[in-house]
Amino acid sequence: MKRLITFLLLLTFLSADHISDIALSLGYQTKFTTALQKAKNENKLLMMVVVSNYCPWCRKFESTTLQNSNISKAIKKDFIPLLINKDSAVYPQGYKVPGVPSVFFINPTNETTLWRSFGYKTSSEFTKTLSTAKQRFAPSL
Repeated sequence: MKRLITFLLLLTFLSADHISDIALSLGYQTKFTTALQKAKNENKLLMMVVVSNYCPWCRKFESTTLQNSNISKAIKKDFIPLLINKDSAVYPQGYKVPGVPSVFFINPTNETTLWRSFGYKTSSEFTKTLSTAKQRFAPSL
């Protein structure tokens, strides 16, 4: 039993570290308050990508869709991206997640969710998601 607990703690630690590594490699923020302030300063929507430690679809979304060069360029141009672990102590409480991965498009001025995308998306599906979020909501900032 002691070994199992140790193993699970180690796995949790390594998974959390993985999420930070992915965020760093993509150039995403990892703290909600920092990302929110940056979105306010740059007058852009906050795009909060929510993942969890034990989610294979999250890993696939991170490694395929978010790593796609066209998607990466579109995100950096039009949004302030935040990658956050829903299982962490720093997860913002006002955003309920039905499952992961989830992507919230947030108005930085009043912190309201303008739109949410749920589940794994291919690169072509997520390109449409980004385009819709930009067209519908970015002009309102």
